[in-house]
Amino acid sequence: MLLKTEISTSQGIAKALKGPGLSCGEKIDTAMTAWEMSSIYFPHKDEFLLDWLSSMLVKPPTKKKEENPQLDERYWRLLSDLLRHYVNSKASDRIPTIRVPLILSFSAAFQNFQETNGWDTQKVISLYRSIQDCLQLLTQPALAFAYRPAMDQLFTTFENLILVIDGQMLIDCSESNQLLVELMRSANIIIPNLESHMLTSANQRKTFSTLTGKSFLSIIRVYFGVSKSNDPAFVDAKKSLDQLFQNGLFHADTILEYPTVLQTILSSDNSASKNQSYVKKLFDELAQCIRQSKQPQDVEAGTYT
Repeated sequence: MLLKTEISTSQGIAKALKGPGLSCGEKIDTAMTAWEMSSIYFPHKDEFLLDWLSSMLVKPPTKKKEENPQLDERYWRLLSDLLRHYVNSKASDRIPTIRVPLILSFSAAFQNFQETNGWDTQKVISLYRSIQDCLQLLTQPALAFAYRPAMDQLFTTFENLILVIDGQMLIDCSESNQLLVELMRSANIIIPNLESHMLTSANQRKTFSTLTGKSFLSIIRVYFGVSKSNDPAFVDAKKSLDQLFQNGLFHADTILEYPTVLQTILSSDNSASKNQSYVKKLFDELAQCIRQSKQPQDVEAGTYT
C-alpha cells in the first residue's frame, strides 16, 4: 500500500506510477489523487498523467481481470477528466500529441466484454458509459491534431463493438436493454469517424475488403436489428450504417466491378474463376447470410426475432 508521504511530491508520484510495486487498482487510485491534489508542485502534471494513462490502457490484457485497466472504470473516468481538460482548454497548442494507439484500448474493452459476465448489470452499463464518454471526447475537433487513429485500428474497434452488439441483440434487441442502447451510442461515435477514413482512403479495394471481412454478417444482423426500433440511438445507428455501406460497398470504383462477378458466374469458361473480382467476396457473404436465415435458430433474413 502506498503511504501518503510517497505521494507528497511529483517525484514520488512518478516513481509510484511507473514502478513495479503497485497493483493496477493502487496505481489508478494514486493517479486520481495526484490529479485532484493542487497542493503538490507538479509541472506539466496533465501531460504526465495523460501519457501514463494512455500507456496503461493500451497494454495487452492479462489473465487476471482485476489487473486489466480496460475493465476498470476508474481509468476511463480519469481519461475522461484529462481529455475534457484539454478540450475545454483555450490554449490548443498545449494539447500534447498522443503517441500510443489509444483507440486500441477501446477495442480491448469491447473485445473482453465477456469478462464482465457475472457483474451487476448497472456496473457494466456504467463502465461502458464511461468508455463512451471518452470516445466522444477523443473525437472532438479540439483533439484532431493530438490524435488520429489509423483506419485499420478504428475498424478493429468497430468490429469488436459490433460483435458485442450482435450478441446483446440475441439476448434482447429492444430499447429496454439499457446496455445495448449504451453500446449503440458508442457505435454512433465510431462509425462516422470510420466513414471519414473510408472517404479519404486511396485504396478503395482495401476498404471494401475490410468491410466485407469476418464481421460482415454481424454488421448485417445489427443493421436489420436497429431497423426495427424507433429509439434515437437505434435510428442514428441505422443512418450511420447506411452511410458506411454506401461509401464502402457502393463506391463508384466498386460498382464498376460488380458486372464482372455476374460475367464470371454466367461464364462456362473455367479460366474465368482464376480472374475473379475482389467484390465476389460480398456475394459469397450474402449467400452465407441467406443460408443462415433459413435455419430456425438463426435470425430471419438477417433480423432479430
